[in-house]
Amino acid sequence: MTLFPFTRPKVGLYVTAGSLCVAHVSRRLGHQSFGGYVEQPLPSRSIRLSPVEPNILEREQVINSLQAVFGHPKGPQSVALCLPDLCARTTIVEMATLPLQSKEQQALVEWRVQQDLRLSKQKFRISYQIFSSPSGGLSGSPPTGQPVRLLATAIQENIIEAYEAMCLEVGLVPASIHLASLAVFNMCRSLIDTTLNTSAERISFVPGTQFFLYLADWGYSIIIMRHQAPIFLRVKPLRHMSQLSATVSQPIDPLDQQNQGNTEVPGDGKQESAFAKEPDAGLNSFPPIARTITNELVGTLQYYFETHETSIHTDEVYPLFLIGSHDPDNALPLITELIQQEFPFEVDHGTPRIKAFPIFPGNTNLNLKPLSGLPAWTSTSLPAFAATSQSA
Repeated sequence: MTLFPFTRPKVGLYVTAGSLCVAHVSRRLGHQSFGGYVEQPLPSRSIRLSPVEPNILEREQVINSLQAVFGHPKGPQSVALCLPDLCARTTIVEMATLPLQSKEQQALVEWRVQQDLRLSKQKFRISYQIFSSPSGGLSGSPPTGQPVRLLATAIQENIIEAYEAMCLEVGLVPASIHLASLAVFNMCRSLIDTTLNTSAERISFVPGTQFFLYLADWGYSIIIMRHQAPIFLRVKPLRHMSQLSATVSQPIDPLDQQNQGNTEVPGDGKQESAFAKEPDAGLNSFPPIARTITNELVGTLQYYFETHETSIHTDEVYPLFLIGSHDPDNALPLITELIQQEFPFEVDHGTPRIKAFPIFPGNTNLNLKPLSGLPAWTSTSLPAFAATSQSA
């Protein structure tokens, strides 16, 4: 989602709590290729991710880290700025129709977002995205007369202004501003369509339905689409995400469930169930953090099926695409195995069936050509690259 596009930058900057992530791209004859990538660690507690409180706590330290990456540019340098989802609030807005004029659309969406999210009197920047099929592939056709659904994001003016001012001080001009999960999702849409078309010969998918999961450095976001319209969204903060890659050889303690309880409200505005499915014996053989993440995902998926599916077609399969994490080649296959233990697609048990597609360079079962130019596929590098590819 682009909030304020001015020019098309060739540098993507993802600012998160633990690091600054910088991706460079080059464009020639309408084609984009990815160049270098730099990740600069940030001092501890210099940035706090929050949608309501100041994010940049140690401004000078963050600016020094930016200068360590970019030096002192001779002139203003355009960048695509990308922020974690936790810096903003994102929701699904449903309306009967949308005005044709862009100004009227913006005004109506802003009013609805303010009402739906019950925003305070603080000033907000509000943006939205209406989806359409990127390739005309296996997307299905929405029933006629259905309402318009879109994803809308609200970020407090003082929060985004602090990030902009920090960039400007070192000669960087944020030409576009994105949220991590939405930028990564948009970058992966052609890959998702291609995979569904290729797999449709051997798997009967639920028509027009796609699950997308981005495992971030701060938690995860899940977006569920039906007929190219968002029907479910959840952004979930989790601690210890960066330690997932080390859990195979060095297990860590499970998360404190009191702190991670079910206080978040999904993007559709409905309260999620207060219980999570107990893991079976098979899950207990996996590292604690992997089990914790899987339990959270299973709880979210169960809530979706309980509230959004009137009937489960056991002869059809729900596709789930997973991308992200600090160690995707190891973490994503592990999470995939755990998810499919809970929702096996090979055998009909009268429960939802899920086919998980982990997206990482070592997965030879996917046609990864659309993302083949990426030098790194981690949860921190992906948003930086995705921001440049989505910039206008």
